[in-house]
Amino acid sequence: MFNFSWLSLKALNKIIALIKNKTKSDFYFRLLFTGGVGTLIVKAIHAILMLLSAAMFARMLGTAGYGVYSFSLAVITICSIPAQAGAPQVVVRETAKANRADIPREIPSVWKWANRNVLLFTTITIFFTSLAIIALKDIISPARFTTLLFGVSLIPLIAFINVKAAALRGLSSVVLAQLPDSIIRPLSLLLIFTGGTFLASYGRTFPPVYLMLAHTLAAAASLTFIFLILKVKVSHFSPSPPLLRKTRDSWNKAALPLAFISAFMLVNKQTDLILLGLLRDDHEVGVYKAVFQIAFLVIFGLQAVNQIIKPYLATLYYENRKAELQRLLTLSSRTIFLLATPPVLAIFFYGPAIITTVFGSGFATGSEALYILVFGQLINAYFGPIDTLLNMTGYEKESLKALSLAILCNLSLNFLLIPSFGIQGAAAATTISLFIWNLSLWYVARTKLKLKASFF
Repeated sequence: MFNFSWLSLKALNKIIALIKNKTKSDFYFRLLFTGGVGTLIVKAIHAILMLLSAAMFARMLGTAGYGVYSFSLAVITICSIPAQAGAPQVVVRETAKANRADIPREIPSVWKWANRNVLLFTTITIFFTSLAIIALKDIISPARFTTLLFGVSLIPLIAFINVKAAALRGLSSVVLAQLPDSIIRPLSLLLIFTGGTFLASYGRTFPPVYLMLAHTLAAAASLTFIFLILKVKVSHFSPSPPLLRKTRDSWNKAALPLAFISAFMLVNKQTDLILLGLLRDDHEVGVYKAVFQIAFLVIFGLQAVNQIIKPYLATLYYENRKAELQRLLTLSSRTIFLLATPPVLAIFFYGPAIITTVFGSGFATGSEALYILVFGQLINAYFGPIDTLLNMTGYEKESLKALSLAILCNLSLNFLLIPSFGIQGAAAATTISLFIWNLSLWYVARTKLKLKASFF
């Protein structure tokens, strides 16, 4: 009798031996498969936690309640953009610059500047956001009103978490910087909400405002964690010198364009969910958010690889080592596509079963939207780390133009398709805009940099 298990074991051993040989002889292979293992683990755990949390919350809130929470969280996330005022991006750059130059006493200066700016803009943002929510009280549903109003307390927490995480990234603590938002916050939220609801009354359907309150507590726990980590990291720093007005003005000037780039990216990610909430009912928003969490599994490899290769892309480009840069891009894009393949195949063959098993029968109507979204994320994975490449090589303006085009397409298509096709229309709009964005970036990379970041 033919021994398939023996053949499988033999093939696996050959693959392991090949990886070992490649990690010894190829630096960039070693970078992705060993040096970046911490980031890959964090991103994998984050993807699992987000899916598990979404499944638990969807079952406890129901489709409509989960839709109210998802819509409210998307709005609050957008509102947190002006509160940050571009500070995280400046903090990463200036902290890394001072750290590389071995002048750590200058690092606290940029942190103080960022804290003051965020405190000022957070206060203004909270005031106007609260005012807008209260003004819309008679227009939006009571569930949305209370969830949005309590969600305002998340704005300062999100802003300060991002600034503190940026400080850790600037100190080259890449994995530590990801822990608060990728692990601590979702894990705390899962434990706080499920624990609290279990003690209150197991099996009930809970209002979405409870989950928003739990999210606030989880964000506070995440901020406390990152604050303690930074306190240990900076314990040896000397007092910073007085901040010169010229330096402060240069940071304020740099923050604005960086804020626009991060704002555009965030807006593009939340457009479909917010417009779906404005044009359709809460049930559809809940179903769409659930299937989006499943589709998100396709690009966890893309996110992880982007974090690993960022500094190397910049270094190789500015040292004019084009052949090595192309080698790193090729290997990265193939790794990303390889990591995307298993979830794509699983969803392709078992999509409807995955939805009903994870979220329940009330979410079964999302299977068509799931297939469309997965196709869009596969496009994302195919083009590889193309946006990171342009942002790390001085082509931020071209990247912003491509992103602006994608947002315009996303908005137009969502307004056009959602009224008639609901969640399928939102998924199609997202997929088409992802293709346009990636194709635009690919064209810039090929014509300006003479580099290729896609899988083939």
